[in-house]
Amino acid sequence: SRRDAISVEGQGEVNVTGGEISSTTNSAIGASENAVVNVSGGKLTGKEGLDAIAKEDEAVVAVTGGSFSSDVSEYVPEDMTVDTDDQGNFVVYVEVTFSDNDEATDNDKVVKVAVGDKIDASEAPAFTMDGYTLNGWMKSDGTAWDMENDAVSEKITLVPVWVLNAPEVTLTADKTTVTEGESITLTAQAVHGAAGATFTYAWYKDGVLIEGQTGATLTVTESGSYSVKVSAADGSLTSAQIESEAVTCTVNPVTEEPGEEPGEDNPGLEDPDNGGDAGVLLLAAVLAAAVAGLAGVAFYFK
Repeated sequence: SRRDAISVEGQGEVNVTGGEISSTTNSAIGASENAVVNVSGGKLTGKEGLDAIAKEDEAVVAVTGGSFSSDVSEYVPEDMTVDTDDQGNFVVYVEVTFSDNDEATDNDKVVKVAVGDKIDASEAPAFTMDGYTLNGWMKSDGTAWDMENDAVSEKITLVPVWVLNAPEVTLTADKTTVTEGESITLTAQAVHGAAGATFTYAWYKDGVLIEGQTGATLTVTESGSYSVKVSAADGSLTSAQIESEAVTCTVNPVTEEPGEEPGEDNPGLEDPDNGGDAGVLLLAAVLAAAVAGLAGVAFYFK
């Protein structure tokens, strides 16, 4: 604390960016003649009843931030305002506009933030958009804004950072059990809240990616557990993948029915090209055994 004000005269220049300057007898800063005073931060306190900054002659005073014991509105640019805080200090504020970036709506919200302060995250509106999740804010030039660490130094507009939600997917099968030679058709049904969203599919069998299968349907000819992972895109954003519930498919081998008669479907005993000679050999063996059994028998006739 000083008893005398800081005086800037002639061609002198003072730049105040922080700290505290106070006087019990004069203004915190006095500028006269052609002096230049720039204040972008700090706390300036003058004697009660006197201006925090006293300007005379052709001196130039510019205020773009800080806290003062008197009104300094005449020294701030047009895009800034001066208002009192809870302690009665005169503080320089700027407007922060939260815009949904949609001219068709009237959802913009403007909040007043002291220069050098961080934006209170609770002041940010909870914008919503079908198919998307609000994931932060950025300046209109695309620069990300960190609510926890970034301090406001000028009037700004913040727009939402959107994340495209993952789609919802349901996997269905026209049947789950077939015989070899038949097939099962699996169909992925994906839906999304964003109008015009497109989908990308990746199919898996027993947890292993099936290369080259990227459509909404899959033809199955092998037993296994099948699932599909689906992501959505809107032309500029791509969502995370979501995996469906698995569907177990069974492909049974072809088996012959017991007691089947020789014929067209079982030519083994009739078709020489399919083992038909085996039946002939079996019959010959039976006859030979019968003849051998009769060889030792004597017949007597009376």
